Amino acid sequence: MRLLPCGRSTFLAATWLVAMGGVRPARAQTMPTFAVDVRSVFIDAFVTRDRRPVAGLNARNFELKDNGVRQIFDLVPANSLPISTVLVFDTSASVYGAKLTRLQRAAGLLLEHLKPDDEAGLIAFSSKVLWLAPPSTDHEAVRRAVWALSPSGATSLLDALFSALILPKPASRPVIIVFSDGEDNMSFLDAAAVASAARRSSALIYVVSAPSEDFRSGPVSSAPAESAHTRTLRTIAAVTGGALIEAKTEAAIETAFTEIMASLTSRYVLKYAPEGAPAPGWHRLELRLTSGKGAVRARDGYWVDPK
Repeated sequence: MRLLPCGRSTFLAATWLVAMGGVRPARAQTMPTFAVDVRSVFIDAFVTRDRRPVAGLNARNFELKDNGVRQIFDLVPANSLPISTVLVFDTSASVYGAKLTRLQRAAGLLLEHLKPDDEAGLIAFSSKVLWLAPPSTDHEAVRRAVWALSPSGATSLLDALFSALILPKPASRPVIIVFSDGEDNMSFLDAAAVASAARRSSALIYVVSAPSEDFRSGPVSSAPAESAHTRTLRTIAAVTGGALIEAKTEAAIETAFTEIMASLTSRYVLKYAPEGAPAPGWHRLELRLTSGKGAVRARDGYWVDPK
């Protein structure tokens, strides 16, 4: 078990300064950077119609612009690209009983669907952020760590998500799946810092939100207004091309994880070498369908550090 930066950590504060454009310390490699060497960019795209994945599209069905310049790209089979999934799980005091059991089962189902060369890891957060299983192809080690979770303490969600974003960059496609059932009441970092880190990373972020005050064992008759905290998490996930999924029943936790796995296996991966777009700085991405009907979801841009 390894303690990751959280709470009032001076290391996390220093890393945050780098993320926000402050003084660059010697260990600058901890900064999240988009997985692109300028010669090769990968973009995950999700196309849905009536909330169902649209299959059978090819490169001619898409138009991609990088900083306003149309790009020529290839579609890479998604199943040919290993993924590195970091589970970031809320283990505060409110996650207990049937809710924790459902979360553990959901994680087990996800691990079963990973390919042998896919990596998985586990970070747990409450008053502290703990790295319980570093990303590796040893899925069984992650499963054991998940079933050993024990809830207690407060909620430092933003610090935990940031910690996942600054893990050493994997060779495979990074995916972060966050589960939380409450408001953040312990983090040192604010949402703006974490959103900035998410934009500068290559990670695809999914959030499964199961607010305690709205949680029921049966159907919910009327949906409460979305909290500012939930909107923040939804926005952070969206900038990476991911999404926030609300789980309002115990069974919905497992359904949410199943939906995430289905999304990952039905995505389109675009690969291209940027042409006509200056390399350093922020690259604004525009992706749309040129034919057919459907809603397209993808990250809205990426960052390339000056050399």
